[in-house]
Order: sequence, then structure tokens, then C-alpha cells
Amino acid sequence: MGNQGKKTKPKKSKHNNIVDWLFDRLYKRNKYSYQEKHIQYGIYIGLEFYRGEVDVLTYNEKTDRYHFYEVKTNFSKKNFKKAKDQFKKYCLSHPEQKVAGIFISSQVILRMHLNRELSDRI
Repeated sequence: MGNQGKKTKPKKSKHNNIVDWLFDRLYKRNKYSYQEKHIQYGIYIGLEFYRGEVDVLTYNEKTDRYHFYEVKTNFSKKNFKKAKDQFKKYCLSHPEQKVAGIFISSQVILRMHLNRELSDRI
């Protein structure tokens, strides 16, 4: 008969496990006035349309700064570049926000910095 009639939970991906772990850890710190995970956005800035997803986004009211967390399951230069590109796109689509970027993988946590030319436009 097998598993007929039994409901089994789908297994969570490694990526979602890391996002959940990060979200819970940040929540326990009680440092942020706003915190959300898996935020999708789509916005026009002039004629440009920006669309993306943020793994975890937090806001600290005291510093008036958002923290953009991008999770990749494994660290590689390619994944870090993808995360930086996602961070840059988010910053371009939200020019009114001060945003700090953080790259998270199962091996490493790194700050993401924008080049000077972009930060002058933000």
C-alpha cells in the first residue's frame, strides 16, 4: 500500500533553512523595528522597471538604515557577484533608503559595498 493517505511535509531547501535560521536569529536580537523575509518587489523608476526578491530585510529605526540580507547556499565568487548585483538593483529601485548589504552563506558572512559612482546616485 505504501504511503497512501499519509501526508508528508515537503523537505525544506538548504536555502530556506538558512533564511529561517537568519530570520530567527535576528528576531531574537530584538534590534530592528521592522523585519521581513522573502519580500518581492517590482517598481518603476523613470522608465526603468526593477524586480527582485530580498531574502531578509530589516530596518533599524535608531540608525534609519535598512539591512539587506542575501542568502546563497554555498560561497563562490559567482554567487557573491550575483548577491552584489541583487543588492545593487535593490538600492537603485529604493533610492530613498539607506541600505547596508550583507551576504550570507553556510560558510561565510560578508558585507557588500557599492562602488562610489553608484553610492553618489543613491
